[in-house]
Amino acid sequence: MAKIVFVAVCLCLGQLSLAITGADMKDPHIYDVVVMESAAPGYIISNIPQVFQRSQVPAPESLNISQGNKDDRFSLKNDTGDLRVKRYLNYVIDSKYELTLTDENNQVVLVVIVSVEDDPAYPPVFNPACYMPPRNTSITHVWPFTVSVKTLLSKPLMLVGGDDAKDASVVIDNDQCDVKAFVSVKNGKVDDIDRDFKPSFSLRCTNTQSPPRGMPDIQTYWNASYHRPDDRGINPDWFVDSPDDPHKRHVLVTLDMKNFYGLDPSIYNCRLSFDLGFLGATVSGNVTIDPIGCPDGFHGGHCNETCVCQNGGSCHPFNGACKCPDRWIGRACDIVSTPYRHFLHGKQGVYIIIGSVIGVIALGAVLGSSVVYVIKRRERANKYVSDTLVDSESFRDNPLEYTEDEYVPDVIINNAG
Repeated sequence: MAKIVFVAVCLCLGQLSLAITGADMKDPHIYDVVVMESAAPGYIISNIPQVFQRSQVPAPESLNISQGNKDDRFSLKNDTGDLRVKRYLNYVIDSKYELTLTDENNQVVLVVIVSVEDDPAYPPVFNPACYMPPRNTSITHVWPFTVSVKTLLSKPLMLVGGDDAKDASVVIDNDQCDVKAFVSVKNGKVDDIDRDFKPSFSLRCTNTQSPPRGMPDIQTYWNASYHRPDDRGINPDWFVDSPDDPHKRHVLVTLDMKNFYGLDPSIYNCRLSFDLGFLGATVSGNVTIDPIGCPDGFHGGHCNETCVCQNGGSCHPFNGACKCPDRWIGRACDIVSTPYRHFLHGKQGVYIIIGSVIGVIALGAVLGSSVVYVIKRRERANKYVSDTLVDSESFRDNPLEYTEDEYVPDVIINNAG
């Protein structure tokens, strides 16, 4: 009987599986498309009406993504038919999506298979070594750090990071804690340097703080209009003068630092020597690099790029990488991290559930049959013993004979017999 029930259940589940996998009576068109995982939200993957047009099939009046849009990563604009990236993608989390598109009658008309291509430089990596907490909003400096100098004969002088930084830039969009800063200098004092004189500049610094701090490498280009590094952080417009304010010389100062430390100020003991022709000196003092961070919700060298971290994620001021709290994953911490999430989506999840149910039923049928067999065997054994001993004279009113210290049964039943 148990075998008959088991076979019947398996047949029913098999029909259910066929019904699920073959629910669409018509074979829908399949369209394959590839998108980089670094594609930003709003990126147009494809125009669906053009897909129908190329296939010489009339496009439906309206389309809707009915299945396969895991974690709401895509959107479909009805007015244009554009299939767009709605939320940030991640190749490691999901590398393929099967989007089922239905028409106004809820009929499947197209299956779009979106393959996510891996980008080795994406997503950005959160490096805790140079993380700077969000700054106090009352600080108005445009950079995430400041550089100031103090000598025995002068007050602290802000060199980098002041409110006026129109001819300066900072490049920190990396996960190696590398900092580059560029400052263009053009003023009357620089113009006083003789055109044929080559100035000199030397800066040597030491730092004994723990943990060890990266040493700043400062270079000066005295004729930056003609000779300067080729770097995307340098704006060529810095070296173009207006007719009303011409300058004889443009100077570019660069700062390059490895292993930037972001949790407290780095103070360097420095010795500066310079010779401008009309002025030269050697002075000692302290150079302080203060990591003030960016306002909450912003990152980048000028703190003008918007963070995308959600659900309490921390935004790295260098590259905008997110450190997600527990239960959240993804570029923007907007995907719930649940056990076995990769195995419970779409048809694959249906197959696993059906297989699990069949396995449990099969195991139950086997165990049930074993229990029935054991019970019937015991009933036959008990009946045999009862029939054999029913007329025995060994059953008396007092079945036990006592010795001095123990008792022994009158009748001994040999279980092996």
